[in-house]
Formats: sequence, C-alpha cells, structure tokens
Amino acid sequence: MKKSYSIIFALLLCLQLSAQQKKWAVVNLSSNYMREEPDYTAELGSQVLMGTLAEVLDTKGYWKKIHTPDGYTAWVTDMGLTEINDPKAYEAAAKWICMSDYAFIYSQPDRSSQPLSDLIMGDLLLQTGKAPMKGWTEVKIPSGVIGYVESCHLMDLSQWSRTRVPDADHIINLAKRYLGVPYLWGGTTVKGFDCSGLVQFVFHMNGIELPHSSRQQAKMGQEVPIDLSKMLPGDLVFFGTERVSHVALYIGDGKIIHSSHLVRINSLKKGAPDYYGRNILGVRRIIKK
Repeated sequence: MKKSYSIIFALLLCLQLSAQQKKWAVVNLSSNYMREEPDYTAELGSQVLMGTLAEVLDTKGYWKKIHTPDGYTAWVTDMGLTEINDPKAYEAAAKWICMSDYAFIYSQPDRSSQPLSDLIMGDLLLQTGKAPMKGWTEVKIPSGVIGYVESCHLMDLSQWSRTRVPDADHIINLAKRYLGVPYLWGGTTVKGFDCSGLVQFVFHMNGIELPHSSRQQAKMGQEVPIDLSKMLPGDLVFFGTERVSHVALYIGDGKIIHSSHLVRINSLKKGAPDYYGRNILGVRRIIKK
C-alpha cells in the first residue's frame, strides 16, 4: 500500500512540475504570422494579434512553435515574442485595445517622432498608470518598451469587454467595413482575411470567440435548415462538396458577405447577377436570439 501511495505521489509531483515548466510568451508585433513549418517560405496558417498570450511548445533556431488561445499551433519568429514567467499576472494587468484599423506607436507623444510599431484593430497594449494627456496615451509594448499612441485609437480593455453588443447588426456592419480587402490565405486581421479569418475577426471584435478553421466553426452554435426563409442575419453559411471548405456570413435578403478573392457581397438566390453558386453544406447560428 505504501508503495502505491509513493507511486501516486510521484505521478502527481511530475504533473505539477510539468505544469510549472510550461513556457509562455506575449506577441510583440501588430500581427504575427504563424507558419506551418519553421521557415519563411512555409504556408501561412494563421495570424495572432499583439498582446496575445501564447504557450511556447518548441524552439528551432530563431523559430518558436506556439499555441494560441483560439487553439491554433504554428511557428513564429522569436523577435515577435516576449517570453514571460507569470501568465496570470499578465492576464490580470490593465490593458488598452486598439479600436482603429491602423495606427502607430511612437517613441514620443508626437507624430514626427520615431515610430516603434504599427498597430491594428484588436491589438493589446499594457497600461502604464498614466492618464492620457493632450490627445496622447503612454503605453507599454509587451516587450517592455514605452511608447505613445494617439488616444483616439485606444479603449480600456475592461470597458471594451463590458460594452460589447454581440448582435447581428454590429457584426455585419464591421464585416462591411472591410469590403474590398484582399483575400489572404491564413489571414485573420485587417491586413488581409481568408474566409474563416474574416468571420473569426468580426465575431471576436464583438465579444464572441470562434476558432479560425471553417471546419471547426461548422461545429459551433446551433444547426439551422438550409432555407432562406429560416435563416437570420448573422448566421454562418458553410460551403463545400464532401467537407466544409468555405464560410460566409449571412446578412439577410438572401445575401452573404465573405472573403473570396476579396471581401465581397454575393447573393444566394439563383438568377441574381451576383449569385454565388457553390454547394451549401450547412448553416449554423452563433448569435443567441
């Protein structure tokens, strides 16, 4: 019996040490490109925004294999990360979120000063405790570097979280904001979207988290009949033959918005000049009515 207890204790100790030995890092770049292999020529699998906390799984040269909160695992370069020891403290720290499509972090509260980084919608920056002054906010990049952002681009993250309204109107209006943005395989940010990346981003910015993959998105929410009379704005429409290969956001009146060549609107009604004729595999309702 004593031997059994010793084995159980040893196993528990190993599990505890394993958890403590996890490595964590925070994304430093406005949009870190996640590649399927540790090479710049490898396929772009996804993107991850500045300020995102990720688990570091492996290292090969200057490449780090990371696992992001949306469940994606791929490789990024080490200059795009800052490794940290206390992920809980980082998560609890006060932050700003960028609410503009594009902005910059400057070395001084002056547009003519040296830029430190670009910023895009959804990026997170640490607060320094100093109140905004004369239209500028002091921020801390995850690397620890202090910079300045024009205050009009930022919102307190806690306030942002409290004020999200995850309804169809907000989600669709945000998606329409990116009409004409080029398709980018693996794109999940305003720098370029693939089909599921556009869906993931507009839901994320309205407080609903979805995985990046369209096949995973097709497992979310509630099943809806493939019937225009029963579909509601905000539903997700999935296309393919034997398996899902494309996703679009239903916007009502038989129309969808999606990233295909570029972000565009098409009709699901046969005979319409902008008819999108790919086979529909299913419809899912994410937004709770």
